[in-house]
Amino acid sequence: MYRYNIFFYSISFFLFSCTSNPFWEDPKTIDRTLKGTISLVNSNYSHPILLWDNYSEEISETDSAGNFLLNLSSIYNQTNVGSGELKLYFFALNYYIDSASVYLVEGLFSDNQTDFDREGNLIKDISLRKKVDGEIIFNNELLSEDTLDLKFVFEIFEPLVIKSYVYIDPNIECASGLFFYNIDNEEVTIYRHSTISDEGILLQDQLKYNDYEVNDTHLWNYIVAMDKINLNAGRYIMKPYFLILDNSPKNTSDLYSLEFDKNYLNIPSDIKSDTLYIE
Repeated sequence: MYRYNIFFYSISFFLFSCTSNPFWEDPKTIDRTLKGTISLVNSNYSHPILLWDNYSEEISETDSAGNFLLNLSSIYNQTNVGSGELKLYFFALNYYIDSASVYLVEGLFSDNQTDFDREGNLIKDISLRKKVDGEIIFNNELLSEDTLDLKFVFEIFEPLVIKSYVYIDPNIECASGLFFYNIDNEEVTIYRHSTISDEGILLQDQLKYNDYEVNDTHLWNYIVAMDKINLNAGRYIMKPYFLILDNSPKNTSDLYSLEFDKNYLNIPSDIKSDTLYIE
């Protein structure tokens, strides 16, 4: 028998070769370090922000305060980029992407910089605006020994399209695609809703694309069969799977995933969650 206790817990799921510089008489550009601080608008939580560039497309992170330090030599060695615009992108799951540019000429800093100063410090103000805000919640009265009734309540700040999982059959329609993260041992359990029909056929959820308008507030309901996830004793936070279209990196790595697997949780987000205790 499961015993549940509810605690409110917030989590964030919320890193060219030349011997002289004719522009600024600096050391070699490939030795230059770019640095700065990225902030999130209307966020009270400290967590990293993803960072990548338009050449290597390797993803790294800022620190939890939004500070980044990027050595240009690491990009040059991978891509041999010499001239043109080097663009840095900054991203968190439920925020807009923003970017900053560095202009190079034959591996050297051009004198036409707009976003960085000659020491490599970010001078452009980059404050990522929130697109979606929400939380996973549940009520004591709705819990039973074998079922969790969860709700994702969220608000939309910009028109957008969201991809998520939904389960539909003649008797029920509910949201699907949840992560249960064990705070104590960092294990991740994933859940997608499915049932067996009276005819013995496996009925599964499916991906769905929904359009949302500005300032809409929405509710997704989840019905979780506890015997299908087999959670061990511990403290769990829940995170819904969703993806805002046209608002994410084109390429991801083994560490960061936009698909429904545990590395999705490595993408920074400040979606909040109740805490589930299982003893």
